[in-house]
Amino acid sequence: MKIRVILSGLLLSASIHGEGEPPPLIRHTWAGALSPFTSTETSISTKGEVEVRITPRRGAVYSYRTSLSLPELEQLDSQLDLSGFLAETPPPVGTAGLPEIPDLGMNTLEITRAEKKRMLKFQREESLEPLVQTLRLLVGQAVAVNEIETDGNIYSAISRLGKDPAQVLQPGRLKKPLTKYIGRTADRQHLEWALTGLAATSTPEEFAAVVATGLKDEKRGDLMSNAIPSAPKEHEAALCPVLLDFLETHDTLPKLSKEKKYALEAFPRRLGAQGYKPAIPFLIARLERSGQGKPPSGSVAELAEMGAEGVRAVIPFLNRDDGQQRCRAVEILAITAALAPGKHPAQSYDEAEYAEIRPLLRKILPQLTTMAGSDPDQAVKYTVARELHRIQEAIEP
Repeated sequence: MKIRVILSGLLLSASIHGEGEPPPLIRHTWAGALSPFTSTETSISTKGEVEVRITPRRGAVYSYRTSLSLPELEQLDSQLDLSGFLAETPPPVGTAGLPEIPDLGMNTLEITRAEKKRMLKFQREESLEPLVQTLRLLVGQAVAVNEIETDGNIYSAISRLGKDPAQVLQPGRLKKPLTKYIGRTADRQHLEWALTGLAATSTPEEFAAVVATGLKDEKRGDLMSNAIPSAPKEHEAALCPVLLDFLETHDTLPKLSKEKKYALEAFPRRLGAQGYKPAIPFLIARLERSGQGKPPSGSVAELAEMGAEGVRAVIPFLNRDDGQQRCRAVEILAITAALAPGKHPAQSYDEAEYAEIRPLLRKILPQLTTMAGSDPDQAVKYTVARELHRIQEAIEP
């Protein structure tokens, strides 16, 4: 996916280099009217050293440095070769196949390679589009880092990552500034956006470590607990032990902020979505604390998503003296039945997982049938009668 970056000028310029230094590999100028910048200047050396200098229409000039890896340099070189820009007979300038864009501005491209050198002025050139797009991504990277470091438009910075950061040039360059921003912003929405960006630019372990630090911070724990966004599956899995630690630490505390109370309800749902089985003892402890007219201290329905281990942990509650605990056990088992393969494709167990669950449900079916007719607690009788058919359907081979 390409990042869309609207610029008034992109200049890969020798003016950035000092006297006696070799000329840059590429020089490129893009000047147009519809842009937040008066000009931008960027230099790429033959060694892959990059410097971007941007002059906004408002605000101070700023610079950004990075470097291209060998594969990135090879990609740039390949784009240059494919364009035919330095060929003995360069292809004619043309825009066939390119969508019309108003105010294209004027490009000036100068490339030096060994003894070959060429400069071309154009509005848009199909053969050079991949190369020019790579250059725009470097400028977009500079703009994004500046927005983050100066507490600017964090949403704009994160949006430059697009829906597929793997296709964005050097997304990892945003990781360090994002981590620092996460540690200082006091705005919940901005924090959520920054965490979204961090998940796109860091490993699952790095992401989980930043979240864990925020949750344990006395001053910022409330903010972090209410701002963790949905993340890629691997990052969600890495978060599980962090979220469970938070739940075990705070679940029985008498006084909590509204943010932490929200987290005590939201975090179990995330653990359930991952089928995180180390959370079973915590959820069972919650279920144990229910009864005697008291509801569980928080959600326990996630036990239904913990596979056969979750079912085994819940079944003993069918024999408890407390009617409320028996009701909750039946409800959890009914949810497990509803997650049988094919019931709800987006949420169901796969057939291999459910093959372990089905015999456990089949084994308790006679007990449930008896409870539906003779349990001393009317609420239990009603609950079993209501849910029995779902469990019966789930155990059919």
